[in-house]
Amino acid sequence: MKNIISLIAVLFLYSGIYAQNETDALRYSETEFGGTARYMGVAGAFGAVGGDFSSLSSNPAGMGFYRSSEFSISPIIHQSITNSFFLGINNEDSKYNIALQNVGVVLALTTNKKNSDWNNFQFGIGKNRLKNFNNRIYTEGYNRNNSLLTSYVDYANNNGYPKAPENMNPFDTYLAWETDLLYDSDTTDAYFWAADMPNGDIMQRQLTKTKGYIDELTISFSGNYKNKIYIGGTIGVPTIDYTRSSVYKEFDTQNNSDYFNSLSKTESLHTTGTGINLKLGIIFRPTQWLRIGAAYHSPTFYSDMKDSWSANMTSSFDNGDIYSSSTPRGTYNYELTTPMKFIGSVAFFIKQQGFISIDYETVDYSNAHLNADGGDFTDANNIINNDYSTQDNLRIGGEWRFDNFYFRGGYAIYNSAAYEDATKTFSTMGIGYKTQSFSVDIAYINSTYDSKDYIYDSYYVDPANNTIETNQIVLTLTHRF
Repeated sequence: MKNIISLIAVLFLYSGIYAQNETDALRYSETEFGGTARYMGVAGAFGAVGGDFSSLSSNPAGMGFYRSSEFSISPIIHQSITNSFFLGINNEDSKYNIALQNVGVVLALTTNKKNSDWNNFQFGIGKNRLKNFNNRIYTEGYNRNNSLLTSYVDYANNNGYPKAPENMNPFDTYLAWETDLLYDSDTTDAYFWAADMPNGDIMQRQLTKTKGYIDELTISFSGNYKNKIYIGGTIGVPTIDYTRSSVYKEFDTQNNSDYFNSLSKTESLHTTGTGINLKLGIIFRPTQWLRIGAAYHSPTFYSDMKDSWSANMTSSFDNGDIYSSSTPRGTYNYELTTPMKFIGSVAFFIKQQGFISIDYETVDYSNAHLNADGGDFTDANNIINNDYSTQDNLRIGGEWRFDNFYFRGGYAIYNSAAYEDATKTFSTMGIGYKTQSFSVDIAYINSTYDSKDYIYDSYYVDPANNTIETNQIVLTLTHRF
């Protein structure tokens, strides 16, 4: 085993290596429709409908339709299924979690002034879940061209001078050095992979787990003017809690090397942050059968984003030797500004029997921005500005009433801001039962989308093509008073 050198001093040189890039900015900027079962049962197409707590996070003017006070709570079951195709091999994995999708209260305040044109006002407070990060991806393939250590050899040879261990990256090449996967040559002044298999012939596996959420605390106020114009505003306080852990392994399954047997690298990343934004909305009801809505969501300002990460590498060899090395835990604080959002909505009502509603949402993700005191995000922000585009999202939903029962369905399509021809689709359905003081609603939401994932540097390895399907069942209990 080589002499151990301290990593503490060089940690500061690589404090931003694990995150704070354009991918992270997009991950925390993109949100989905989330809230009560009624709202999700019509695929979030509720911008001009109103009268549901989820309006606080979409179009707060919808709260103006409340005539009585209300408390609602919504637990949810979330399942993700990922099919990963990599180097000719297909694998599937899944993950479940149970969470609180929505909880909140709306207080309806009737005006006492007889000559007032304002019929009533409303105050609401609670939380909606805007994104669920829970997922698990298992990727496996036989790589005949290269290894993770192929990239490490190049990193070690091309970065840092002189070529010495103290100039290696503490989160990848130095771990390989410490576990005898890289060694130096006195004759060529270069590092080589100790297994000496530059063409790969390696079985590669990676298990990636993610968990967490974006929850938004909403504080809202709205008003109803002559039952024609409804206005509202929300102060949103979103909270990010994201964890990613991955275990990457390589095996010499064909005994191509007389020295190398296997390696394993474990990485973990935990991100937290709290932001603030403003949402403003209006709904115009020119007739009993038509409502037109519009909403503006300001950028969300996350001023206290924090990443915490660590890595570990273990190697094993045919002679029985096993080595292991770990990094200290690194941390980094930064800021993120997400782009503003505009929503236009229209809803058509069929007497008291039901409605059909359409929401059109547009977000320009090239306006996302990363920043930090003493940090340089020029490259990441340039990629965001040049490569990310406007995302146009369409939501369509409807509801029909039979006595005290309500039947719902919806469909939504979200275009990708980063990849051409990549879309995420949602199909939803739901049913509810309502009395004067109580209602129970249940909804099912299915979504599918494709993504590409690189198990290491994309210069060396082909992507894993992933198809991710989510299934959600949300139950909402509501009490009016």
